Amino acid sequence: MTKSTIGIAALAALIGTPALAADMALKAPPSAPLPMANWAGCYGGLNAGALVGADHYDLSMAGAFLLPNNIFSDPANSGQLNHSYSTNPVGFSGGGQIGCNQQSGTWVYGLEADIDGATRLDTNASYGPLASLPVPAHTETITTELGWYTTLRARLGYTITPAWLLYATGGLAVGGIQSTTNVQFGTGGFFLSGYGFMASQTTTRAGWTVGAGTEWALGNRWSIKAEYLFLDFGSFTYLSPCSAGPCVGFVPAFDWQTHVRADESVFRLGVNYRFGGRPL
Repeated sequence: MTKSTIGIAALAALIGTPALAADMALKAPPSAPLPMANWAGCYGGLNAGALVGADHYDLSMAGAFLLPNNIFSDPANSGQLNHSYSTNPVGFSGGGQIGCNQQSGTWVYGLEADIDGATRLDTNASYGPLASLPVPAHTETITTELGWYTTLRARLGYTITPAWLLYATGGLAVGGIQSTTNVQFGTGGFFLSGYGFMASQTTTRAGWTVGAGTEWALGNRWSIKAEYLFLDFGSFTYLSPCSAGPCVGFVPAFDWQTHVRADESVFRLGVNYRFGGRPL
């Protein structure tokens, strides 16, 4: 090979090198996409917030008061001593939750259970004699306390961004409720003078709950949430027998009847730590 041939080949190699480098750069594999946040896995956490009740009471005469030929068996008369109350007491709620999620694309679904202690108490009182009946002034007091509640709920959520979840939730609600009724009549009237009626009932009520919330991933496995739940524990009725006055021990008994309907709204914040799945 002559010197001129070698020179031409070297020059061609130098000219082709930038083109080859550019071609290699164009054909380099693209960067791997950043992984999306994944809400799948099981978690546990704590919550705290406020309770707002939506309770309703019906207090009415019952038992021997409504026997035939009794003055109080007349609806026009007994109705004067039957009263209804609606209250919205406020209290505190705090406890913990556990749950598990699965994720399909931007949809997240799963189950969550929680148990919370509560301090929510309300009292109602009414005073006054009756103008049309010789009945003295009296006091009606109804106290209802929600001591605890637990829920088992399904959750269905949608990720607005990989780290921001909106969800709806609903399922079973169970709560421990104590209600006390105390009806006390003063003296001076011909009927019910000095009579008293009192009883307390503690019951575990099963009902339902529905709500919604939002949750934010803080990075790694931690998240925080804000949630609203409506709890419906249904209604129950109990009797308050005569506890003071000549009606004590009378058969059939003179009773006051209390019908209670207990609903709650829960507004709470929470924090979760996810044990399973890959980090968010």
